[in-house]
Amino acid sequence: MANIPIINPPDKEHLGFCWHHQFTIPLLFDDCLSLLQKVCAMWAKLNDTIDALNKFSDEFNIWAKSVEDSLKDLYAKYTALETRVSKNEQNISNIKKQLQSIADDLNSLLQRLNNIESDITQIQADMTALEARIKKLEDLLKNLNIIPPQTILDLTDNDSAWATVWGEWWNWFCANIIEFANGDNKSNWVLSNNLKWHDTVTQPKRTIQIGYLGQPVALVKLPFIAVRKNVWNSKPTLAQIYEIAPRFKANALYPANGFFDLTLTHEFGYVMDEVKLMTSYIPFLTPESIIAKIDNRVSYTSFAVQTDVRLQIPKNGTNAKLAIVPQSITLAAVPNTEDVSQATAWDLYIYCIAENG
Repeated sequence: MANIPIINPPDKEHLGFCWHHQFTIPLLFDDCLSLLQKVCAMWAKLNDTIDALNKFSDEFNIWAKSVEDSLKDLYAKYTALETRVSKNEQNISNIKKQLQSIADDLNSLLQRLNNIESDITQIQADMTALEARIKKLEDLLKNLNIIPPQTILDLTDNDSAWATVWGEWWNWFCANIIEFANGDNKSNWVLSNNLKWHDTVTQPKRTIQIGYLGQPVALVKLPFIAVRKNVWNSKPTLAQIYEIAPRFKANALYPANGFFDLTLTHEFGYVMDEVKLMTSYIPFLTPESIIAKIDNRVSYTSFAVQTDVRLQIPKNGTNAKLAIVPQSITLAAVPNTEDVSQATAWDLYIYCIAENG
């Protein structure tokens, strides 16, 4: 009979022997295995179990390694998360401190606001009492026929508004007060904001203050100045100045043409009779300048600019009427630079300056 391996354990080659058995094949196989066959079957099963266990061990080691790596990664994430949580807790603590500081500041501000409100209430009470005292003083002054000085015009820092006022005066002055020499006309003359048009440093006042103390009291500073530039190429003589100087018109003034319109910057608020005054002003020019006066009878050199002023002031509103007439036409030939040379051009000025203080 051939050698038939009954059971081939997986590791039989490693055991150094081979399992063979010669036997007669039975007709029935019910519980017919011999003891050796049973032992070999158990041995094979044990080897299968060992192989399965070894495979399981390998797979378990791989799984354990994977779990260990996962745990390490999870621990790293946990550590990072713990760090973030600690940092956030620190940030929250800082925010709480800042919020507390803000709350303290708000409480301090509220306290200051309460103090300010108390001060405002006290100031309002003081102002009410002061207004009552001022009202009593005003009533007393009215009974005494006294009006404190009020500023009704202030264009010192407003060149554009002053240019408008000057234009109203110049049109009225040329139409009713003077007439020009042959070859001259009012368009040859322009506004000068100072005694010398090239002086950009000096800022003359342009104001009117009105009060009443038994009679009108007025303080005026109105520098109406016109200049004709580059009239001569060298210093002129008096004869040359008189030759082109304007003259007074022969016609008289009357109510219809005696005033030009003046827009005040402040309402006066009182009934006031027409204000009449005379002013005298001495302009300081460069040493080379020539000042001359002209009326229709005589021409002469002089220093002072003398004017007659009439002013009509409304109680309400700002539409006033003004007349400024020089007692004689005051002219000045002035070099157009501070440093005079043979190449210096000379300008001709008309000064109609009303200033009494």
